[in-house]
Amino acid sequence: MKLYYDELEIANPLGSKKGIHKLGAFYFAIMNLPAHMNADLNSIHVLAICHDYDAKKYGFDRILARFRYDLDRLESDEGVKTFLDGYGEYTLRATIAAFCGDTAGVHDVLNLLAAAANHFCRVCRITRNELLSNDLKEKELMSEEVYSQLIDVLKNANFSAKAKTQTGLNGECCLNSRYFHLSRNMNFDPMHDIFCSGGVGQ
Repeated sequence: MKLYYDELEIANPLGSKKGIHKLGAFYFAIMNLPAHMNADLNSIHVLAICHDYDAKKYGFDRILARFRYDLDRLESDEGVKTFLDGYGEYTLRATIAAFCGDTAGVHDVLNLLAAAANHFCRVCRITRNELLSNDLKEKELMSEEVYSQLIDVLKNANFSAKAKTQTGLNGECCLNSRYFHLSRNMNFDPMHDIFCSGGVGQ
C-alpha cells in the first residue's frame, strides 16, 4: 500500500480560527491494483483523521497504534485470513511500499526535526551550512545502520535537545516495520518538494 499524509484547515485559513480546527489526514491506495483502477479517485481511501493538536500532544505513535497492530499482522508469515466470494479462504498480506506528503507533515510522521533544522534531509546527512555553501561533496546516506546509530545517540543522551540537533531526529519512526523503513522511503511529493530545494522553502 501507499500512504499519504497531509494537513488541512476546515476553517478559513486566513481567518481568526486558523489552526484551531486543523486536521491531519492519512490516505492509502493499494498499489498492486491495475493502473486503470488506481487512476480513479475512488481507489484512494481514508485511513485515519486526527486533530493537529492531538498529533502534537500525543504523537503519531498513539494515533497510528491500531494501524501498526494491523500492519504487523499483515506483514507476518501467517497473514490475515479472509474470505472472498467465489474464491473461498484467502490469505491477505500487505506492507507499506511508499509514504509521501508535504515536507512538514512527512517530517512530523517520521519523527524527524522540522525542515528548518541543521540536519534537514531525510535522504542524506547533509547540513544546512553545507547546502548554503554549495558543498557538492558526496554525503553519507541515511541507511538503516546510520539510523540505528543515530537512535542510539538519542537514547544515550536521554533524547536531549542537543542530541536531537546533532542527529536530526526527535525519536524513533512509528512507521518502521518488518518491510518498511524510512531510510528506504525515497518517495517525494513533487507538488510540494520540487520547488523547495531540499526543504529550504518549507
